[in-house]
Amino acid sequence: MATLKDLLPQIPKDELAILRDLNSKLDESKLTEATAKEAAQAVKEIIQNWKSWSKITLAAMLLVPNISNALETYSPNTLNAIKTEISATNNVKTDTVSKKIEKVPGSVLEINFNQTFPSGQAKLTNGEALQTSVNEIQNFLKGKDTSKFKIVIVAGESQVTNPKGFEKKGSLAQARAKAVEGIVSKLGFGEIEIKTQIGDTPYQKGDNVNDKKFTEEQFVTVNIVINNDICSMESVNVEAGQGVESKNYVTFDEYLNGKGNLLMSTGTIPDRLVVLDVNGNIKQDTGYTTTRIKDGDWQYTPLYVLELTKAYMKGNISMKGIDPKTIITVKDKYDLYNKLKKATVNNPSLEGSEVKGALKEMEEMIKKGINTFVIYNIGTSNIKLNFDDSKGDIEAKVYSPIGKTAYSIGASCNR
Repeated sequence: MATLKDLLPQIPKDELAILRDLNSKLDESKLTEATAKEAAQAVKEIIQNWKSWSKITLAAMLLVPNISNALETYSPNTLNAIKTEISATNNVKTDTVSKKIEKVPGSVLEINFNQTFPSGQAKLTNGEALQTSVNEIQNFLKGKDTSKFKIVIVAGESQVTNPKGFEKKGSLAQARAKAVEGIVSKLGFGEIEIKTQIGDTPYQKGDNVNDKKFTEEQFVTVNIVINNDICSMESVNVEAGQGVESKNYVTFDEYLNGKGNLLMSTGTIPDRLVVLDVNGNIKQDTGYTTTRIKDGDWQYTPLYVLELTKAYMKGNISMKGIDPKTIITVKDKYDLYNKLKKATVNNPSLEGSEVKGALKEMEEMIKKGINTFVIYNIGTSNIKLNFDDSKGDIEAKVYSPIGKTAYSIGASCNR
């Protein structure tokens, strides 16, 4: 039976973010009256959207205690419906393909098309399995520019004697790859590459052709590969303002390959640039950072601290793994003032659109027992992250939980 560890690498990136967000919102250890409304909304999101999610994601949801327990408590009908869907399709399996299969460099998603072909044939006939595989590709592509990816189809065949019409070694694998190419070519990719390979397990007449040692060498996989060299990345000015909370405040999301540096200028409003690997793990992180010092009495603008703190309290993914040094604890409002104001200022002004209201709201939070707040890093020059796909880097993402933000981002390469 598939484990959660087995399934996570197979989940489409956008759905993996949803899964993590739901898990955070439904974390039983953090459930309070203040977060109950958010948890109820998370359950509602599952009820409304689960039918549009891939079977891999649904199967993973059943293995996440926070999510499955919440559904069992608040919507057992939905839980049972998901279990029925998973059981009926029986398409969610761990990857049992032999290690002999050549892994495609730069692949961010590998989809197995084996179940779409009858044994010994090159014609696509299993419509349900085919649609499931196509849906996985489409789910991954939601909101992405297909021109920045290419498809690599890898087809393998064993040394078992091929049926009539495919006497030449590799011809069955090639025919299957071409059949799959006819399907994925309609999804908008600009480049599709085909690779075939012959298994190395000897076959003798009379051997069991269904032996695992042969069947594991008979496969067709579709790999989505990044085709967007960082050295060709053009600088862009992003003026989207605050990101959308339901999308984790992401305002920039780009899959890249190659090796170079990412450069970012945020101005006086902090944003966070991270580099992720194929499993969504943070490999590089600027933290929430400004690249210019703000005029006035405050080292840390109260409104910006308030917005970061709110996102942190909600457990939003945009705050995952932030530097503990940017989390401060205060005793009272005066301690808050002292930790936010500039050291050279004795009596900071309490007026201003980014000061007065934010301070009042944080003072009310302190009265309710909330004494943890999030500040940010302050710099005077562009921030830089190294990017190297040979070390597993595949994606650059910017989180912007503060309104009115704008920044520029680009790349530099040594050639």
